[in-house]
Amino acid sequence: MRFLLATDGSGDALGAEQLLLGMDLTSDDTVRVCSVVSDTGAAAVALPDGSVALADALAEARAREEQHARGALEASCDRIRQRGVTAEPILRYGGPSHEILQEAASFGPDLLVLGTRGLGRLERFLLGSVATQVARHAKQPVLVARGPAHVIRRVVLATDGSEHARAAVRFAAKLPLSGAARFTCVTAFKPTHAFPGFFPTDRDEFEAQDEQHGQLLRSESDRLAHAAAEQLAEAGLQVSHEVLEGDAASSILDFARADGADLVVCGARGVSLIEGLLVGSVADRLIQTSECSVLVVH
Repeated sequence: MRFLLATDGSGDALGAEQLLLGMDLTSDDTVRVCSVVSDTGAAAVALPDGSVALADALAEARAREEQHARGALEASCDRIRQRGVTAEPILRYGGPSHEILQEAASFGPDLLVLGTRGLGRLERFLLGSVATQVARHAKQPVLVARGPAHVIRRVVLATDGSEHARAAVRFAAKLPLSGAARFTCVTAFKPTHAFPGFFPTDRDEFEAQDEQHGQLLRSESDRLAHAAAEQLAEAGLQVSHEVLEGDAASSILDFARADGADLVVCGARGVSLIEGLLVGSVADRLIQTSECSVLVVH
């Protein structure tokens, strides 16, 4: 497989690298390691008095940033090569999200890996912003690494039967994870209750129909989760399935937390979204608030 690992030398970037190296990589795999240096040269040109000194200061800061980026690239590639895996460094200049996406478009990786923080100076303000933007616009699956786990052993795969969810199942089946990895396929449904009117003629009948509708929703959700689990089982993976009740993102997050999941896998868009929209709200929420790593598949 071909992997694109984005790094800036931060702790989160190192965690993303360790998560990648925790997979069963082989000498046939290639990891391209990308770091981005901010292009601040144009910012100094239009300044009035004192612009030369400021330009020098900006140039010096950029030189330090470039030196740091090259060091991070070299260190990351060395660690990857020690695993017997081919590592290729690439340094780009510009905005982090844009340049990572451009490199992904050029390299065409099977999987893009990055951390949740870093790649930006105001970490609290930019929390997850680069990761979210990359996951929204990438054409490839994106693994947003979070948490201390270096080996993925528990995986929650969320499915809703959409095209992107089916792609997530297919991609999950070929992830080079440890043989001890256990998958749980989940589908979340939110019960709907019809309005009986102000003067229902037969409340018992209405309640029976409402209950029947809920059972149909649960049954269809179970069918979807079971179908995804069967597909993973056919690939030789350990897998079970569960039906969750409630808001999709909240239910998945709660289940993943209770299950001690190392990774949540989901499709980029759901069945209710118009094709062409950006990444769905569920995937957005998972990336921004999950306590574990999240893999978004397009």
